[in-house]
Amino acid sequence: MTKSNNEWVPEIGQVVMASWVDDDGDLMDAAVEVSAYRGDKAWVTCCGLDKVFKLTDIKFRSIKTEAEKRREIAVAEMKSLFHKNVCLPDDVIFETIYDSGWAKTNEITTEDIRELWKKSLINIEDMTSTDIEGFARMVAAHIRGELHLWP
Repeated sequence: MTKSNNEWVPEIGQVVMASWVDDDGDLMDAAVEVSAYRGDKAWVTCCGLDKVFKLTDIKFRSIKTEAEKRREIAVAEMKSLFHKNVCLPDDVIFETIYDSGWAKTNEITTEDIRELWKKSLINIEDMTSTDIEGFARMVAAHIRGELHLWP
């Protein structure tokens, strides 16, 4: 992608997602292929139709890979489960857990999360990135079946 008018725009021939407002005022969101740029306009093909947009009237973004989609789903699932038990400041911990090897070979329960949190001895007030990574590794190990909480 190249940068133009302070917005990211795709290369010619690239298929990306695009958002724009149609003539009826409805927000449209679809995959498009960029055909050309001329001046402040972009030519795109969407659903077999050629369209022309001013660059200020269309917003491009890359299409998410299957891996990115799986990561988002897993992070949302973890966030939902964890927030019932421990109030964590942001999504970084969930992304770290996923990146540390989130693979649901074992189900994780709210009791498991409480026990892992207790074992981690992390103080939420002064939690560091090292604490987050350590907790994430504990959770990932438990889910993979490598860390058992109960004797």
